Amino acid sequence: MRAANLVLGLVLLLSACALPFDRAAETPLSSVRGNYITLYSGVPLFLGYTASAVVVADGLAVTNRHVVEASSRIQGYVAGRGLIPVEVMAVSHRMDLALLRIPPGIGRPLVAAPGRTGEAVWLMGTPMPFADPVVAGTVETVSGWSCPEEDGTTRCPHRQMGLLIRADGAPGYSGGPVVDPQGRLVGVSQGVFLTAVDARGRTIQDGATRIFAYRIADVLAEVARLRSAGEQTGAASFVRPG
Repeated sequence: MRAANLVLGLVLLLSACALPFDRAAETPLSSVRGNYITLYSGVPLFLGYTASAVVVADGLAVTNRHVVEASSRIQGYVAGRGLIPVEVMAVSHRMDLALLRIPPGIGRPLVAAPGRTGEAVWLMGTPMPFADPVVAGTVETVSGWSCPEEDGTTRCPHRQMGLLIRADGAPGYSGGPVVDPQGRLVGVSQGVFLTAVDARGRTIQDGATRIFAYRIADVLAEVARLRSAGEQTGAASFVRPG
């Protein structure tokens, strides 16, 4: 009974967070709604945090490395299924990505597509209350970059390349999906940024919030490399080119 009460308490706390499932059903994100996992560690709203993951194969999901490094234990929540166990399978040191082992039977095949500059996109995450769990944005460039050293200049020696999206995201979007108007998966969010620099290293003074996302082709290539390196074969990828 005590364990059941604890699970019920966690579900209630998660429901107080800004869960994206219902909102996503009204947008192109409906195509990936069944592949979305809310991740949480500790006690949401108090001493824990929330993040996101995307199911890319049966029993396998991908999120950001910084999400799993922030805690020694994370759990998941899936619409229509409830709380699920999550285990870290592999961590990338080339990209801010990590592979998660999840129970089988979650998610379905997805269609991938390259993002295009100027294209409208939709993103989903699990932020804390008062932040929107679903946002629309615009791809400013498909050749954006993020600097893990937080250098803030063009001297960054280990640039992470991907999509730079102008959108009002919030903490909790990390590891979440980015889709185009047809609902095709174009990327996986990596972080929300309040400042940005142009190609010459000059700070862009426009007050806009931006989200950096890895291109889905790069994510899938790194997932395949990690699975091969760890001899984690298993099910074939859910994600196919559009």
